Amino acid sequence: KSVQHTPTASLSAAVHFWPLLLRKGPAPSLSSSARAPATTRFIHRMILPLVLSVLQPPPFADLQPQPQVQSFLRADVLRRSRELTSLGWVGRAWLVAPFVVERLLPGAFRLSAYSPAAAACFACPSGRVECTLRESSLIGGPKGIPFHLSLSRDAQSRIIAASLRGIGCDLCGDGEAAAMRRMEERDVSLLCAAINDDSRVRKLVVKAITSTIFERLPNVMRAAREGEAVEACGAEEAFLPREELYGREGSSMKWVQQVSGYFFAQSRLQRVRFASQPRVRLLFYFDPSEPINSEEPGRIINPEVVNCVFL
Repeated sequence: KSVQHTPTASLSAAVHFWPLLLRKGPAPSLSSSARAPATTRFIHRMILPLVLSVLQPPPFADLQPQPQVQSFLRADVLRRSRELTSLGWVGRAWLVAPFVVERLLPGAFRLSAYSPAAAACFACPSGRVECTLRESSLIGGPKGIPFHLSLSRDAQSRIIAASLRGIGCDLCGDGEAAAMRRMEERDVSLLCAAINDDSRVRKLVVKAITSTIFERLPNVMRAAREGEAVEACGAEEAFLPREELYGREGSSMKWVQQVSGYFFAQSRLQRVRFASQPRVRLLFYFDPSEPINSEEPGRIINPEVVNCVFL
């Protein structure tokens, strides 16, 4: 998201519920192991959404028509997942031939803080670091893609392991990180240098990003393509921006706050998931002053997925 006079155009990629197909004639004989996946899919697609709709309202339940809202949510999940999959392929290429990739994409997997003076980097006494850093290759664009990394360090503060915990701008905040010590500007700069200048560490980080993209996102994309219901995870939250900049966001002038290089106006936030992928949580941002949109060029995508967390 950015404050600009020309809103970002969106792609036409709406996904609709698959109808339940009834087979005529006698059903073929299936073993119990073959019936199990079909039974599981039926529960996830048909039974579980009905039960959850009673216990937990769907995301943005007041927006109508709900089938269209659901299709818009799934369409944006697919759109963002495709972008990340493209970056994942760049990562795989980098792991095989880093010098070739760096010649073509000089910024590929060179991580930096969005603001060294107020970076989202936190340290705990055990040596672990939780940090959100920017990847600014051609795919990520000048604002880059925010990656939330968890880095383990030894007694000499050398990075020995890395994992990817999230992607995007977390407007809800990280309660765990808030309890940790915010790193000083100098320490953040040294951390980025340790990642970018040490080929061993950089390889650890690229592997963490690439493996997570290809191990976790395909199942999420499959759930979206197959029309699985998007479920709310808890109640909505409100995002009330600090009045950092007054500019055009979407169709009107608004106060916005910058989070990891992107600007956000007052909005409604909802964490969601697919029932078949409970350990991947997505955060949707909905600006109530803008029309619901996922397909019309010239309008901002609304609601829009802005963050993904891997549990």
